[in-house]
Amino acid sequence: MERFQRIFGNRMTLAAAVLAVAALIGICPVAGAQSGGGGGGGGGTVTVPSAVLTNGNVTLTLNGDGSFGLTTTASNSSDPSNTLMVAEGATLTGSLFHIGGSFLYLRIDGGLDNFFATNNSGWDDVFGSGSAFAGTTGSGGGGGTGAGGTGGTGGTGTTTLAGAWIEPPSVIGNHIEAVYGTNPQLFTTTKNGTTTYTVGYLLQVSFIGNIIHDTARFQFTVKNLDPGNAHQVAMDFVQDVHVLPSPTTVTNASAPDGPLIVPGQPYLHHETEFYASQIPQYWQAFHLITPATSTTPETLHSLMGTLRPTNSFETDPTPPTRFAYGRSDRLNGEDLACLSSFTGLAGPFDCIWNFTPDPSIVLDQTSASPLGPTDASVALYWDPSAIAPGGTQTYVTYMGQADATSDFGQPMSLSVSGPIALSLVNNVSNPSLGPQVTPNPFLVTAYVQNLTDLLNSTGVDEGPVNVFINPGPGLQLANGDQASQTISSLGPGTEGVVSWHLQPTGAQGGSLTYSVTATPSLGNGKIVQRSVLVPSPQQFTLVGNSLAKGLFQMVSIPEATGTTLPSTILFPGIAANPPLFDLVRFDTPSGNYLPVNSFVPGQAYWIRSRLPQNHTVTINVAQYPPLPGQTQPNNQTYKMQYGQGWNQIGNPYVYPIRFSEIQVFDPSTVTLVNMAEAADSIHQWVVPVVYPYNTSDPNPANWHYDLVDNFGFDMQPFTGYWLYVNKPGLDFIYNGVDTPGAGIITQAALLGSSLGATLGRDKMTNWRQQLSARGADSSDTVNYIGVAPNATDRADIYKYPKPPVLAQHVALDIVHNSWGAAGQRFAQDLRSPMLTKKVWNLMVHSSGPTQPVTISWPGIASSVPRGWSLELVDTTTGAQRNMRSSSSYTVTTNQNGMQPLEIVATPTTANGAVSITSFDVTSGPRSGRAALAGSVQIHYAMTRATQAQITIKSSAGRTIRTLEATTRAVAAGGVATGDAVWDLRDNRGVSVPPGLYNVELQALASDGSLTRQIRPYLVVR
Repeated sequence: MERFQRIFGNRMTLAAAVLAVAALIGICPVAGAQSGGGGGGGGGTVTVPSAVLTNGNVTLTLNGDGSFGLTTTASNSSDPSNTLMVAEGATLTGSLFHIGGSFLYLRIDGGLDNFFATNNSGWDDVFGSGSAFAGTTGSGGGGGTGAGGTGGTGGTGTTTLAGAWIEPPSVIGNHIEAVYGTNPQLFTTTKNGTTTYTVGYLLQVSFIGNIIHDTARFQFTVKNLDPGNAHQVAMDFVQDVHVLPSPTTVTNASAPDGPLIVPGQPYLHHETEFYASQIPQYWQAFHLITPATSTTPETLHSLMGTLRPTNSFETDPTPPTRFAYGRSDRLNGEDLACLSSFTGLAGPFDCIWNFTPDPSIVLDQTSASPLGPTDASVALYWDPSAIAPGGTQTYVTYMGQADATSDFGQPMSLSVSGPIALSLVNNVSNPSLGPQVTPNPFLVTAYVQNLTDLLNSTGVDEGPVNVFINPGPGLQLANGDQASQTISSLGPGTEGVVSWHLQPTGAQGGSLTYSVTATPSLGNGKIVQRSVLVPSPQQFTLVGNSLAKGLFQMVSIPEATGTTLPSTILFPGIAANPPLFDLVRFDTPSGNYLPVNSFVPGQAYWIRSRLPQNHTVTINVAQYPPLPGQTQPNNQTYKMQYGQGWNQIGNPYVYPIRFSEIQVFDPSTVTLVNMAEAADSIHQWVVPVVYPYNTSDPNPANWHYDLVDNFGFDMQPFTGYWLYVNKPGLDFIYNGVDTPGAGIITQAALLGSSLGATLGRDKMTNWRQQLSARGADSSDTVNYIGVAPNATDRADIYKYPKPPVLAQHVALDIVHNSWGAAGQRFAQDLRSPMLTKKVWNLMVHSSGPTQPVTISWPGIASSVPRGWSLELVDTTTGAQRNMRSSSSYTVTTNQNGMQPLEIVATPTTANGAVSITSFDVTSGPRSGRAALAGSVQIHYAMTRATQAQITIKSSAGRTIRTLEATTRAVAAGGVATGDAVWDLRDNRGVSVPPGLYNVELQALASDGSLTRQIRPYLVVR
């Protein structure tokens, strides 16, 4: 009854609900002829028992009300007796609405909104909801027939027209199985004057749940039972995650949750939503339970949701089309503010399907809202999919612990667990040794599970299975363990376990990778790679001067070296006469390089070795220990003050840290934000890009800056970075390491991968082209021109200033001399999306006077859409190069080692003028509700097919959204037509607030001029 009241109101009785649903489908109960007395009794509430499945690591539960739960068992070695996913959350006072819990929501044929608009089969449902109030058979006294008739026969109870279990949850073998019927239809039959009502279901949703090591597999299959019609089905799986270990003083539903960690992005602290290709392969969360000791690794409460297959050959899991992280009551459609804006029976479902993240909601902090501390959930949305009569559609996803790396693919899974990172712990018995890596050796365990019972009801035996470990560089087997082991036999659904001891060789540190292979006697094998972060030895290599040819390297030192001279630290035991190296650091106040006499953690330095051969620097951690309190639970903050302007910065810790999580404090406003927020368009305290200097190429002529405009990277020890600070007086606070090594993301993996990245988009209004300069001894490959939807032709956050140059180094600068000293040199200059001519002024710098430098523009065919023509112009000689028909141009610099160039980009069209003949903006098909939850349809016609652009602007003229328009070829009547759809979201994917918006259509004429028309559109809520 509880779930039914969600739809039809809290005060509706069960009988009224039956009549209401009957009325929904246009059928009312038909009484027997002249029945004078009441029929039989019946009704009542059926209690459906829960199905509980466990494997010793985790327990999966499907309750009779359709809620899902996942907990760790008491015997779980890494995280005993904790909640991973909450089944039912608390309820609001005086309401049956839950503010938490894990449920599967179904929207069929547009939902109840569509039902009322078109009187068709539109329906909303919650998987398992009908079981909470399905009627039972009853009996009762008969009534009289007519005015004075005799007593009738006792009747049977009725059943509501909500969904119901066709097969209630139960454990069958190694699975939980259940079948739920939805989209109910009321059928009537009349015999001997008695009308019988029968409920049938047009769709059924089958669930199969099983456990693979420490992870639950959720499989939902929708089947269309309607013999005559296809149906559109959308699904939303809300998982009420429990990021903190089970609290002792608050309920599950009132504990703050987060942050979430996703690869390649800043931590998720606020409500967030990802779409399509933005959706990560997985998400994780970690919380320390016990710290590491001298013999054992730290233990963690961890969660992980796997959203995408690991490679293109797999189809399991089924990627969602939308992934949200938000407050549980909002994702469950039970936010009071939302419910007040949606009226009618579909209100809660409208809130669910129209969830819009509120970036002001911080999910890992206590909340001042009436709900108390913030409870968080994740939601996996699958867009509507048409299912033909008799057809099926299957969706699979995974959620569990983050203790193992797994290949879940059938018919045999392989999971590999091991510590995420080793710890540095002081040797109590011999402190003079300094911090020691622990545990050493460490345990690696492989779990092989036979999944053939997922393919048929019985499955087949697997075995023998050979399991082999390859330790990889920097690691070796310990304790006499053998690399190859055998699991003799695996029955269907069973798991076999083997393990090894590994230890670092001491030759290298950092993220070290090992691999495990499992090969069955039949079928293909599996291979899983996993990495462990080894924080020792603390070392880096200085390239010999004979190879480096005078070039510098940028490094940082993450140890507390005090006032010890750099020569003593870098070259112990080597005479320093003559000097062995050059060491300088950029002085922000003066804007010059100054010599350095000591190292400070958190700063970076330019260093050039004078030794002819390579020299490996190994920091003696007994003499120069790492900063104390780097890891939980004894984290100690480390504060730096970086001045206004360019700063060379470095990670002060021996572990990688997510750059976005550095905190920035402004004493003038008493405001504390993280680094990602400090760089956003609201604060703009720092420029949203950092530049590490990449020396990984064995040929120093190819050393170059990397441009990293996604702050979701891991800041590596011993690496230096350039950061530009806009605001003076800021404190930069390093809060220590939350989970060493968790989700390490390299800089290379981040290039062009941020949410706002535009590299290679190949759209007329959203593209970015790389430019490179190469001389005989050095190169500069990080320069970008292009256009972006929210960029302007003035100074803005899409123009990235370039860090100071090094002596004897080639450089290619994008210049704006009128923008002031701090902004004269740029590494990126993206312009407005207006289809007009763009001109970029460039300055080439060589490492010496009158030297040749080659300018190239790699990948232009895939980066720049064909509607743009790019020309390189040598303003000194007048030479021009069509950049599409050539790949490079070589200039010789002047006596000052400089040479100016221009790049001119012109949008191209066919000859002849163009005019707009019609331009219509209409609401979508949802019966007047389009402005609320639907879409806006845009149609236009022009005198010929040309490049068209549609821009949504606020009433104040600010660009809200740039749409991609599709123009079809000229029709027989001489008119080219086109259309576009606006989903009432801005360029960030956030729903726009109510108000008046202007829809602007632009068509580009052959002379470069624009023809445009504007239509107003009112969005109401």
